[in-house]
Amino acid sequence: MMTTSKSQKGKSGRRSLHEVEKYSKLYYKERVQSTVLEDLAPFGSKPPQSIVLDTIKRVTKEIYETEDDETKAIVKAALAADLVAAAAAAEEDKENEDVDSLTPTQMQE
Repeated sequence: MMTTSKSQKGKSGRRSLHEVEKYSKLYYKERVQSTVLEDLAPFGSKPPQSIVLDTIKRVTKEIYETEDDETKAIVKAALAADLVAAAAAAEEDKENEDVDSLTPTQMQE
């Protein structure tokens, strides 16, 4: 069982994406989807969900590994931006929790 540390989680409690997952979010329809559909064609119109997910992960990883350095840099920059946004959101949540824990008397001070 894989556990995710709090430092890997963003505001929503989800872990941070890995490079290949971020690549998929950014480029799936444009660069990956057609190959996935080709690979799934032998399974008919309704392949099992596990095969669909495994195929998406495998094909996305294979295509990402062949991408140029510029595309990989874009993905890494997007991941870095996500981390900055998650840290800012976590700080904002912390500040809101501090206010939420104040009593009415403390709020008036």
